[in-house]
Amino acid sequence: RLHDSTEERLYRSLFFADHYEKDVRPTTHHSKPTNVTFGFLLNQIVEMDERNQVLTTRSWLNINWIDQRLIWNHSEWEGIKMIYVPYQRLWKPDIILVNKYVFMLLVDSTFLRFIILQFNIAVREYHASIVSTDIMTTSDGNVTWLFSALFRSSCPIRVRYYPFDDQ
Repeated sequence: RLHDSTEERLYRSLFFADHYEKDVRPTTHHSKPTNVTFGFLLNQIVEMDERNQVLTTRSWLNINWIDQRLIWNHSEWEGIKMIYVPYQRLWKPDIILVNKYVFMLLVDSTFLRFIILQFNIAVREYHASIVSTDIMTTSDGNVTWLFSALFRSSCPIRVRYYPFDDQ
């Protein structure tokens, strides 16, 4: 591969078949945590279902962590300090909104199968709603994942004093 760019060679060296496993949490030792920083920006209120008291929003998330497996010496790679990686190729923290909306299913249902089914539907809806950019990775192992997702959450509404109420 004589004509490959430096960035292509760097990418292949980081994601060589036996070098990087996306299903394994990035840490130097299994007993050490992987610290994840989470930023949330509300982009749009999509729907407010007053009857079921469920709020649907579209939000942008900014998630950062360090992955030691993605550290390289930029001086050995023609000064490349940052690359973009398709989000499907990297380990990512599991993120799901768990609140009263999900727990209402636990209280109202007597069938465990129903609860698991509803939770699985919520997880599938969440994953299907993700609109992701490539993940930015820097030579010091800093990983930044920006994406948009649809969230459904409980939103209790008190209408006793409507229209003079505060929510």
